[in-house]
Amino acid sequence: MKKQDPPATPNAEQTASWFSALTYAYVDPLIWLANKVPHLRHDQLPALADYDYAEYQTASAFPVR
Repeated sequence: MKKQDPPATPNAEQTASWFSALTYAYVDPLIWLANKVPHLRHDQLPALADYDYAEYQTASAFPVR
């Protein structure tokens, strides 16, 4: 399995302050954008967090191979 490089910009969830994470305020720019356009393209969505990649999920769910 090929290891993926981390995205150039980190996910907003990973860099949010504790208050922003508590209130989900880091999602506000995405919500405003979705409100302005009829359909979001895949390139308008934020990058995945490191812990949301399938490789990490598989390794944490099945630690012994």
